[in-house]
Amino acid sequence: MFAVDDVAAEAIRRAYEDGGELAGVVELRKHFPLIGDNPDVRSFVRTIASWKSIQPPTFASDAWASQEALV
Repeated sequence: MFAVDDVAAEAIRRAYEDGGELAGVVELRKHFPLIGDNPDVRSFVRTIASWKSIQPPTFASDAWASQEALV
């Protein structure tokens, strides 16, 4: 198991989109050199490349403040 930060994910995604799966594998191996099994690495790259950025959660107090601004 390993965790991917936003910077590494973006670099892997960019390499995958610009150069294909092999470029994504090379970029992933730059960030995680101890992952060795090629079929797994290719799967990881495809998974990371398909991630979408999530929006930060909105809190009830933020929604309340924006409604008060409208009044």
